[in-house]
Amino acid sequence: MEMEEDWLFDSIRKYKSLYMYDLQKPVQAADWLSSDCLVVATSDERKHELLELSLPAQVCVQEDSSGLTKDRDFQVVNGGFTDSSIISLHHLRQARKVLACVRGDNSVETWQLGSEDGNLIEKIGVLCSKKPTCHPSQLCVLDDSCLVFGSDLSSLSVADINTQQTVAHIQDCQRDIIISNMLQQDRCVLTSGRTSGELFLLDPRSHTIAVEQVLDKTSAQQVSDKTSARQVSDKTSAQQVSDACPRRDTWTLCEDKSKAVVLQMCSSGVMRVRDCRNLKHCVKSVQTKLQAVEPGEITLSSCPTNADLVAVTGFDGCVQIYDRSKWGDADVVTPVFVHQGHIADREDPSQVIVTSQHLWYPWKQGTLLSAASDGGLHIFQPVL
Repeated sequence: MEMEEDWLFDSIRKYKSLYMYDLQKPVQAADWLSSDCLVVATSDERKHELLELSLPAQVCVQEDSSGLTKDRDFQVVNGGFTDSSIISLHHLRQARKVLACVRGDNSVETWQLGSEDGNLIEKIGVLCSKKPTCHPSQLCVLDDSCLVFGSDLSSLSVADINTQQTVAHIQDCQRDIIISNMLQQDRCVLTSGRTSGELFLLDPRSHTIAVEQVLDKTSAQQVSDKTSARQVSDKTSAQQVSDACPRRDTWTLCEDKSKAVVLQMCSSGVMRVRDCRNLKHCVKSVQTKLQAVEPGEITLSSCPTNADLVAVTGFDGCVQIYDRSKWGDADVVTPVFVHQGHIADREDPSQVIVTSQHLWYPWKQGTLLSAASDGGLHIFQPVL
């Protein structure tokens, strides 16, 4: 209780706005539908739901609102039950549909959101991989009608969203490397090995999917601290950053708004910046003070209105925001802002809470939405 009171008092000066909402089940995945709506997948391991939520009205206005509020202003617009726990959602921008990747299966489900005729979210299709696995799919939507999906390099497929048909499979790839999330690079797709950090470039434009390894496991575990202007002079610090990540660690990646750089992050706390023109080149590598106790889902994303801001969740119950413009020559970096609302708002101090998801709100500068394992859903605009 003392921590919550201290945090509430401190939040008056740390936030331009803050809204907190409690769902009945933890949020596993989320994506924006529009400037005033989002879709979330919730699960308590027994029941799984998809919900379309409207945002508090004050979030959607451009004028800054001051003060701390705790209003239950998120409203359920549409909803539906799912058979499995959904771990990622991808809204199709030109339709009232979402693509869902589920736990324990590498298929991709297509769900139709509610309409004026009804408020039920319904499953309308399933895309199945040629090689079923128990690992969930990653996916990348290339355009309004085409996506690439799969859980590892040997199970990748290309599908037509409109016809719900698989049109191509990877050929002659014997590497069962489980992959992390995917990024679109022109007409190709970039992904990495989930446990190794290896980078792979996929070309889905033919009837077979071509795979090019752009960064192997050995290179992925070595950090080049060279930049075009200097070399790191502190060999001790450089060696600490370049230590190979343990085998049990997991990797994720994202790109900045200009699509000029790709950022990689390891669950050991290492963050790396790579030039999209030469992905083998590590422009900058830093060590954060974060470290996941167990390998799990970590989320890394770049702010859509300020490419220097990077948000991280999944290590603990907080949202960490880093500013790349302030790193300079540092090898170890600290966040410029930490959102502690999920752990400060818990009723039981012994309860372990982990942030499960975060999304930047593209329509207002520096605003984020975060979800946690206790069902908490926060949207906030910090003072940076």
